[in-house]
Amino acid sequence: MQYTTARFDIPLITSYVDESEEMDHLCCLNNIDWSISHINYVRLCWGSYHLPMKGSFIPTPKWLVSKCAVVNVRCFHGAHNSFQYSVLARMNVFTIAHHKLRTSHYIPFMNLLTMDGVQTPVHLSSIDKFEKKNPDISVSMLGLNDDQDIISIRMSKFCSQRKYHVNLLMLTDENKFHYISVQSLWA
Repeated sequence: MQYTTARFDIPLITSYVDESEEMDHLCCLNNIDWSISHINYVRLCWGSYHLPMKGSFIPTPKWLVSKCAVVNVRCFHGAHNSFQYSVLARMNVFTIAHHKLRTSHYIPFMNLLTMDGVQTPVHLSSIDKFEKKNPDISVSMLGLNDDQDIISIRMSKFCSQRKYHVNLLMLTDENKFHYISVQSLWA
């Protein structure tokens, strides 16, 4: 048996993780099968992140448009529905590619999404509730950091278990946010 003193760094998590999953993560860091006999000291540091409050249309950054990997539904009126439009865009509810940007084409398909009890605009904290109400859909969320790198904000627990897996990219600008549908992660 080997004894060591170590600091464990747990990556930032922005979604709910139950306690059993957290312990599994601690005991199997970097694929090393360690067991923890005791903990002498715990220091918790946390902060809160407040999403911009107002949902509104934000144009796709030019460098991202050139990759042809996203669909940014132009929802100027009713911009609070960008989450729903983006989910439907990724579900490919219709096949005419050049019409994927128009909200009017998604309205007949809005009934495919159960939004009962899910407040719009949909905040990150409401996606778990959306997944519970829509058992065929899983949603993972991406974002852009200050260097314009795409980063993971939320990974769904149901990625490979549901009929539709949707990756959305959250664009933010001062006090507003907007979702766009990620059609390809490989572009």
